[in-house]
Amino acid sequence: MDYHIAIPSYHRPREVMRKTLTTLARANLLSRATIFVADELELAEYRLTCHDLPIIVGKLGLVAQRQFISSYYPAGSLIVFLDDDITGFKTLADGKLQKTGQLDAFFRQAFAPMTEAGARIWGLYAASNKLF
Repeated sequence: MDYHIAIPSYHRPREVMRKTLTTLARANLLSRATIFVADELELAEYRLTCHDLPIIVGKLGLVAQRQFISSYYPAGSLIVFLDDDITGFKTLADGKLQKTGQLDAFFRQAFAPMTEAGARIWGLYAASNKLF
């Protein structure tokens, strides 16, 4: 199962590098990641910080950017949207929040029922609150 990790970011090249990209690097998932920025000025700024990753100019505004990202990949592609300030992942097990160690396995497990249902895009809730 192949999937893409899409990271919309706006005016936070150091933040995305320090947080989300570092988290993905620890999980050996950087090769799946693409950063989406709003304009050409941002592109230059992000290339200075995140020079080894694909950086694509999309649209201004989160809703427009997410729509752009959805149409950027080939039809039927599996896409995980991540915020640009992720420092780790947790799951709820036995009523307790626990760190998720194997992100690739976690992503694949999340895609399995979606693929069966014909869905192709999902994201993660950004707050660490077991009540949500």
